[in-house]
Amino acid sequence: MPTQHRRTFTSRPAASLSTSVTYPEAPINGHVKPYKGKRRTTWYAKWGDQNGQHQKALGAAWAGKGTPPAGFLRKRDAEAKLHEILVDARRGQLRQQRTGLLFAEVAEAWYELRQRGCEAGGTRALVSCAAVLPNRSIPSATTIPVLIYPDVRAAVSWLSEAFGFVERLQIGEDHRSQMNVGEGGAVIIGDVRYDRVPPRPGEVTHSVLVRVEDARAHCEHARAHGAKILEEPIDHMYGERQYNAEDPWGHQWTFSQTLADIHPRDWGGILRE
Repeated sequence: MPTQHRRTFTSRPAASLSTSVTYPEAPINGHVKPYKGKRRTTWYAKWGDQNGQHQKALGAAWAGKGTPPAGFLRKRDAEAKLHEILVDARRGQLRQQRTGLLFAEVAEAWYELRQRGCEAGGTRALVSCAAVLPNRSIPSATTIPVLIYPDVRAAVSWLSEAFGFVERLQIGEDHRSQMNVGEGGAVIIGDVRYDRVPPRPGEVTHSVLVRVEDARAHCEHARAHGAKILEEPIDHMYGERQYNAEDPWGHQWTFSQTLADIHPRDWGGILRE
């Protein structure tokens, strides 16, 4: 059995907690494997590291000749993607080993916050705990839809002009964009790759609801910029004026203006908290 080398880091002394963090220096290896589904065969990357075994879908397998269409991969393409995954995993392991002091300190702060009451909310604390750390590389919103567009930069321009969204972070020339939506909301605009594709005609798998100050004015502005209005602004019994729209790439949006604070029991809802 091969010898496993370990490296230990100890945090600076603290009155409330003394922490020792140990990381195994385990090798990270992997391979690609095709899995046959009912409709198509998909390449998967499988690899193992100190945290266990992992698996990730890479994209549909391409068995034809010439350049595969978008979203399809030859074996060598899948192996190249696996190589990127392994490089990132090895870098992550190295960073974890080299930042043991910082990790221990952050863990200590997180522990103290939880002791002060974050766990009192039960499973709700899993997504609302105040111990979530700020990061300028990700929006501060708790829920962030990721929407796929064939042309990220064109989508960013249109969503800014038609809906009033604001780009906060561009990633690559045409890879991704993080956009702020009003006060506290956010969406991520992503490119087409692997099995990620934009909406298809005749299918609706999702819609995004956005709260606005004036639904009628917003509707007219969106219409003037080419949005397809699926439903004109309507006042609903639950106190919201809403309209539905579709952007040029098929994503559907609902924009909602609050007219009054209505208790859910007045229209048949059950308020849980």
